[in-house]
Amino acid sequence: GSGGSHIRPATRGPAPEGHYVQARAPGRPHALNFLADGRTMQVLAATEQWCAPSPIRPYRYGGALAGAAAEAPPLPEPLLQAVAAAVESLIAATGLRGLGSADFLADETGWWLTEINPRPGATLDILDRRSTPLLAAHIEASLGAMPALGPQPADAAAAQICYADREHAPVPDCPWPDHVRDRPRPGTVVRRDAPLCTVLALGADRQAALDSLKTRTARLQADLAAKKTHPEETL
Repeated sequence: GSGGSHIRPATRGPAPEGHYVQARAPGRPHALNFLADGRTMQVLAATEQWCAPSPIRPYRYGGALAGAAAEAPPLPEPLLQAVAAAVESLIAATGLRGLGSADFLADETGWWLTEINPRPGATLDILDRRSTPLLAAHIEASLGAMPALGPQPADAAAAQICYADREHAPVPDCPWPDHVRDRPRPGTVVRRDAPLCTVLALGADRQAALDSLKTRTARLQADLAAKKTHPEETL
């Protein structure tokens, strides 16, 4: 599974074959995004995440946000240091290399690790804005050398999955805005509530990036609805 769409509340009795049970924990979802060389790591960002629940997928992944360089981190510094120390110990024990992320829940009482993604994660779109392309850094670190990453981007960045609010059968052939990624191929079918594309936005701070993201996603949905009614119109 991916993006939390496969997670369901557990029922009584043992887990079905091919499934496992996790304890429910409090807190809001975050990720510590890092670059590892098998021994140590560099932290790229501590990102905030959110869900986009649907009636049958209550834990469906919504999007992620990376704050601006001048903003305070989303969590207290001692908590982030504790998460980083724990992740670094796992890297040293396993020899993990390349881009990765540690997903965790956090609140005022503490934090709980949910998983380590030993690969570039869903936050790649909002983090790949440094002077060194992250793919080049990923390759270099995977070969055991830790590259210099350059300064953190000045602006905040946010990205979210735009789920189809109606069935697109077929997806119209039209030009997409530059801030839309993972665009579906014209003529394909995207079912209602399935991922349609990814929308990106920048802002001077967290709130500005989120406001822009919300506006862009709403405009995209409206334009697609209009395109279905009037096929000659463009986005």
